Amino acid sequence: MINVPPVRFTRERVFPDPARIARGVPHRDAAVTARSLDARGLRTLSVTGGNRNIKLLTPITYPLRKLEMRISMFTRALRVATVFGGLLVAGYTLPQSAIAAPKCAPATTAHKEVVAAMEGFIAALRAGDLQRFQQVTTSDFYVYDGGMRLTGPALMELIGKAQASGKHYEWSVTEAELHVECNLAWLTYVNQGALEDASGRQPMTWLESAILEYADQRWRIRFAHSTRAAKTP
Repeated sequence: MINVPPVRFTRERVFPDPARIARGVPHRDAAVTARSLDARGLRTLSVTGGNRNIKLLTPITYPLRKLEMRISMFTRALRVATVFGGLLVAGYTLPQSAIAAPKCAPATTAHKEVVAAMEGFIAALRAGDLQRFQQVTTSDFYVYDGGMRLTGPALMELIGKAQASGKHYEWSVTEAELHVECNLAWLTYVNQGALEDASGRQPMTWLESAILEYADQRWRIRFAHSTRAAKTP
């Protein structure tokens, strides 16, 4: 609330007379006192502030329009400050519905679809199919393999160079274990495969894992990790 004391004119207070100033009368002589204001006429302007009504007495020649504009601007600023302050006090936050929540994957088909995405990933690597590879991976995909961090294109290039040198890989997804939390999945599996080159075919096993994300009704791989399994004695 705003409490403004009422404005009072004293008997000896001097006010400039704009009409006389306009006629060229020196400012010191072109003045009227509060006593003579009644003879010139007064206009009453009522302003509500807080719990009291304030009456301002102004000469008729005073530019009331400017005063009214200032009061209007002050009232608008006060309303904005009141609303903003109320929001802060109330601890206003965005409704949860305004924040887009991720769409969860169907739990009944998650295991089958995740394994299919992983098998598509392997098939794209073996075929050197970049378009298919991009369909089953996210744009920020990377993998830890052979002690290196590789992006999708770097991994495709590495496999392509190995195949060009005469090496051919066989990979498969076995013993898959899946953990799903809404739109994220963590997959672990045993990659039973082999490496074939000029010296012959050598069976190999890798322990691998991947993190997948469900979006646009499809599972895509965001991260993968591969470690060569230790030889059994």
